[in-house]
Amino acid sequence: MKQLYYAYQYILRSWREQSIKIVSLAVGVLVSMLLFARVAFELNYDSFYPGTENLFMLQCSYTDKDGMSGPSEPYVYGKMPGALLESFPDYIESATVIRTDLSSVLFNGEQRYADCRSIYADEHLFATTGVALLSGNAESLLRPQVIFLSQTLARQIFGDTDPLNKTLVADKTTPMTVGGVFEDIPENSELRYDVVYSFATLEPSRGGWGYDISYLGLVRFRDSTTGVDNVTARIPEMLKKYMPGEKWQTEREQYSFVPVSTVHSSMPEVHRMVLIMSVLAFVLLLVTALNYVLISVSALPRRAKGVGVHKCNGASAGEILGCFLCETFLVTAVSLLLAVLLLYQFREVIEDSVHVSLAGLFTLHTLWIPLGVVIVLFLIAGFLPGRLFSHIPVSQVFRRYTNQRMSWKRPLLFVQFAGMAFIFGLLAVILMQYYTVMNHDLGYTPERVAYSYIRSTDDERALIKSNLNNLPMVEKVACSWNEMCNGYSGFVVYNVDGTRLLDDARTSFCDYSFLPMMGVHLKQGKFIDGPDQVIVNEEFLRRAHWTGNVQGRQIDIKWDNPRTIVGVIADYSNLNAYVPKAPIIWVGSYSGGGSYSVRLKEPFAENLQALNKEVALLLPDRDAVFASLNKKIKTQYDSVRRFRNLVSIASFSILLIALMGLWGYTNDEVRRRSKEIAIRKVNGAEASSILWLLSKEIGWTALPGVLLGIVSAWYIGEKWLEQFSESVAPGLLLFMGIAVAILLFIWSMVTVRTWSVANENPVNSIQSE
Repeated sequence: MKQLYYAYQYILRSWREQSIKIVSLAVGVLVSMLLFARVAFELNYDSFYPGTENLFMLQCSYTDKDGMSGPSEPYVYGKMPGALLESFPDYIESATVIRTDLSSVLFNGEQRYADCRSIYADEHLFATTGVALLSGNAESLLRPQVIFLSQTLARQIFGDTDPLNKTLVADKTTPMTVGGVFEDIPENSELRYDVVYSFATLEPSRGGWGYDISYLGLVRFRDSTTGVDNVTARIPEMLKKYMPGEKWQTEREQYSFVPVSTVHSSMPEVHRMVLIMSVLAFVLLLVTALNYVLISVSALPRRAKGVGVHKCNGASAGEILGCFLCETFLVTAVSLLLAVLLLYQFREVIEDSVHVSLAGLFTLHTLWIPLGVVIVLFLIAGFLPGRLFSHIPVSQVFRRYTNQRMSWKRPLLFVQFAGMAFIFGLLAVILMQYYTVMNHDLGYTPERVAYSYIRSTDDERALIKSNLNNLPMVEKVACSWNEMCNGYSGFVVYNVDGTRLLDDARTSFCDYSFLPMMGVHLKQGKFIDGPDQVIVNEEFLRRAHWTGNVQGRQIDIKWDNPRTIVGVIADYSNLNAYVPKAPIIWVGSYSGGGSYSVRLKEPFAENLQALNKEVALLLPDRDAVFASLNKKIKTQYDSVRRFRNLVSIASFSILLIALMGLWGYTNDEVRRRSKEIAIRKVNGAEASSILWLLSKEIGWTALPGVLLGIVSAWYIGEKWLEQFSESVAPGLLLFMGIAVAILLFIWSMVTVRTWSVANENPVNSIQSE
């Protein structure tokens, strides 16, 4: 208790120094705590499922004509999970098929609920996943036009009223009966949804064998230790039953099972993100702790006599250590309180940067993370200077303490400079890549294009397109199955003789004006202008090993008749910069599909608002809201933007912390060496030589630290860039420029602080001796 009182009194007397410590600790604790919590959030994906050790996701890889096996993907035939359950009941307890549907719009009367995360699933969904069904019967999913709602969404729509058997309208056209309510899916789930549509709601032709590879399969084994290997080995024989005949070539499909709890964490991009955030958090935590130590050690000459007096009065080394630990405890407690206040004040910015709500980030299971950060910080920041102070000899009461005055400071400064160079180097790489992905050539022209999905028949589409074309703000209108950046469905492609050509070509339908309107570059032949025509991209030719003129060749995607290739278009990004170029097929159709693309005249923003007003009058019975295609493309890189913001916050934090540490170190050096500087000036030293004297010593510490940080930033930056199919190539000049800029910043900080001393009258310092 006595130590706590002495610590409290010293904090009050040295409030300026303690304020620096508190602010630097608060910023460091807050950002490192967020980074470590985000890492734990990533590593605990899908761990909430009961019996997760027996829950697996089905994956498939394909062997091409050259015998090369492709990567395993989670997309399989829609019939596959049901076939597994039917064929292996001794090993498989339950299996379900899922079709992901990014979002949907529900109406309860005139009330609109947009952007509902949705999936299509069969009646085995809840038995397979273990997600609790709070009300209703899972067998209801056998019927078409049935939906299940999450608990939160059901409460949002119906309040305290029982939602069972109530009717909602999907997209303002299809009445759906609420069949049940399920518990909310946590934020750290690879498969997160608020709405489950019955799989029977899909068109009957969807999900068949051999052509439609767009579905997820989840399998719950009775005992995964024996079931996984047995079922995997027997899948090829099973496929012969469901896909008979040589033309299916089932031996080219290799199936495997991956634990659902490891699907997310095993992704290369997640590995990289976890690595980078862990390094950032560790660097920031270390710099924060060592900055505290640096400021404390810098006060050693001033506090040595006080420690000596305490020892003269009988204080032991342990009691001195306890006193400094109490001081660190009080400073850390105030810093933690300030960090919590900052967390609350900037929660919206923080939640956007980490892409998780604070409630999801800090749960009862993850409270150990902030506690762990604080404990580690306390141990480093308390014990290192406390142990040093506790070993000060009693003789310091009678003389100035100058022993080992530099041995502790330079390594601490080295770590701070290295950390600052590392984070700013990494930030430069991220900023360059973000600029690249936001401005690279997509291979088509999304500017001034608005899109909307409108449920409509072929006859209705012709009328809707005609009405849209007559609007004054509209330049062109076209229809397709998907927007250009929607990824498209995966289809197996066959030659007309039934032999397999490609295993997973991204396929969509469009009307005859869609591709020219979108500004796609034609490389060979012509655009689609009639039925049973298709156009493919250059990557399709490479995968099929076709060369020369391919006009007139026919392919079969098991959808009505074989189709004739009439042209080849240049490769373009059909999803985003994370995904390598894919083989693409556009199938010609007079009506296209339900996705309407409209190129508007300038000014785009005003005309988009006017378009939506006109469409609401033209189609009062449809949910037709047009949105900017360019904006949708940019939102695909929100993760890069968020990571950029997160690293920017870390950069600002470490800059602030290093600035405080450098300023405190320089203050102490100037104070400690003021007499030496005065004597040098009396002996004829110029102000410039004094500045060089003080800058040189810090420079020898800063140079290797900055170089180490820059090399680390280059290595980690290259790892981060691996997730992109198109990335920048940061050159040597970039990193050299960052290193020089940081060194100039350090030099300017030292110069600013020492300028007055270098130009001061030396008599003033000598008189004070």
